[in-house]
Amino acid sequence: MGPPEPVEQADPVDHTQLLHNEEESFALAPIDASVVRGFTKTKRKRKLIVDEVKNISGEEMKAQLSDTSDIVITLDLAPPTKRLMHWKESGGVEKLFALPGRPIPARALFKMYQRHLTSSVYPTRMIIRDETQDAINNKHVEPRTTTSRTPRLQNHL
Repeated sequence: MGPPEPVEQADPVDHTQLLHNEEESFALAPIDASVVRGFTKTKRKRKLIVDEVKNISGEEMKAQLSDTSDIVITLDLAPPTKRLMHWKESGGVEKLFALPGRPIPARALFKMYQRHLTSSVYPTRMIIRDETQDAINNKHVEPRTTTSRTPRLQNHL
């Protein structure tokens, strides 16, 4: 092979890349910018179109803004979790007290649980507080006239 061909040094403005072989190079002559004129689009003048059917008067708009009953209501959305959805489906307090605290997968156990539930109301009686009873026993303080009513609890299932 022969010595490498000399590379011409050109202005950096004219060329961006120098190639060693002229056959591989392809360059276009610069174009004068004053010769090429761009055609600009003329802007259309827009007209305001008012639809009389959909036009709302000021009084109607004020009436709609003052009446917020249609937008200030509680939304009935589904709960975010399955557990909350189950609680919502299970209903009110009476139904919640009839259900066990945990799910019982065995049908026989669940039926037995429901069979042994008691839903009767027990009569309440007057119960004197412990501190009042102590005061009566010690006879240092006169007994109070106020008593509290508490329901009688049953501890069986």
